[in-house]
Amino acid sequence: MAEIRVMHKRRSVWPWMVGLVMVALVIWMVSQAVARADAGRASGGGTARMAKSHPVPVRTARPGKSPAATTPAPAPRPATGEEEALRLRSRVMA
Repeated sequence: MAEIRVMHKRRSVWPWMVGLVMVALVIWMVSQAVARADAGRASGGGTARMAKSHPVPVRTARPGKSPAATTPAPAPRPATGEEEALRLRSRVMA
């Protein structure tokens, strides 16, 4: 009888590589979505709370005109007893 040689095909590595990249992309997208949700929850619904600041007066020099008069910034209001207690408590905790 004649001997028949059987040659096994090598499977390509590319489908595995593409699959791993796809899994990594899905994991990355899920982690980004969770991070955005956590950040939105931490900042109070996605809106940043900023302290109100008073506008800074700017002097402009116009040719032939006197400089604009500036108004001084209002003095800060004194802290209430409750606010002072919270400030002191936060210093003790830190």
